[in-house]
Amino acid sequence: MKPKKLLLVAMLALFTLVAAVGCDAQDLFLNQVIRETSNLDSTTETYASKTITEEDGGVTALALSYNEPIVITLSEDTNDLIRLNELRLEVIDLRDQLIDVRESISSVFNSIRTSASSLKELNYVILEDDKTIIQDEISLLKEIKSDLQETSGTAYQRIYDLRGTYTRENLSNIITVFEEVIDVLNVRLELFNQGLLELEVIDTILLDYLEE
Repeated sequence: MKPKKLLLVAMLALFTLVAAVGCDAQDLFLNQVIRETSNLDSTTETYASKTITEEDGGVTALALSYNEPIVITLSEDTNDLIRLNELRLEVIDLRDQLIDVRESISSVFNSIRTSASSLKELNYVILEDDKTIIQDEISLLKEIKSDLQETSGTAYQRIYDLRGTYTRENLSNIITVFEEVIDVLNVRLELFNQGLLELEVIDTILLDYLEE
């Protein structure tokens, strides 16, 4: 075989190898995007559940539904009774907000997963600066997941553990528990909203490649 033809064959082989390696790298990157966004999606599902999950103590039911009212009759302090019921309603409202944001997170995650899968099938190249942005967002998502996990067992489970303790003597402690739980739920809601924003950045970048 002539030297020029040998050189051409070698160059084609090298190009094929580089292209194959590039595709593998792209797939690995997009797989990471799907994996890490899925991690946050499943974590928020855990901490926005309508019932107490294993992370909040393994209890299967949460006595905060509208058809299971808390009734206190052993207190002479009407202000404390009003305060308790106001706090309970606030907990219910925060739980509902968490569920709403969680649904938005799930929707954006599904969009990311669909886009990443399409880009893999099309063998599209993701620009390096876009990869950098997405990697930064993934790092933030990991931090958010870690921060959420640190609230494990500090919310609904504490309220559930109050069963049988709703007495006059314990009313101030009950109120304190509800106030602390509200603080935790507010932290979770803030983390949920932050996670949604980071996911939307990733989603927007991937959709841009698909002209959607």
